[in-house]
This record gives sequence, structure tokens and C-alpha cells, in this order.
Amino acid sequence: MLGAARDSAPGGAQALALLREAARRDQPYHAALVDMKMPDMNGAELAQAIKSDPAIADVRLVVLTTIRSPR
Repeated sequence: MLGAARDSAPGGAQALALLREAARRDQPYHAALVDMKMPDMNGAELAQAIKSDPAIADVRLVVLTTIRSPR
């Protein structure tokens, strides 16, 4: 994908760990796709944790959620 690296995490705590480790190695993520519904914290909580941590606050976030259409 045009030289872009990618990764995934099963939940918010693991995502924070990946973001912080990458920043520590001076190879920060530039963007993250965040699911609003996760097992240990929701997408809003993860976004708040990311933006409140100066080491990873520059990561651009896209928060995704499921919208059900009425039938």
C-alpha cells in the first residue's frame, strides 16, 4: 500500500501500547482507524487517551461506527 505500514490491535489498551511503542522508536503512526465499539474501551475513550498523551497526540484519528438502517 504505497509503502505504508499497517498494524492492528484487538482493543484500546493494545492500540495505545502499539502507538506508544512506535513513538518511542521514533517511528510514529500518522493515522489510526478506531472502532467505536471495542471490548475494553470505546472509540471515544481511546481517542481521548491518544489526544491526552503528548507522545502520540499528533496521530490523526478516524473513528468508525456501525449505523443500522431501519427496515
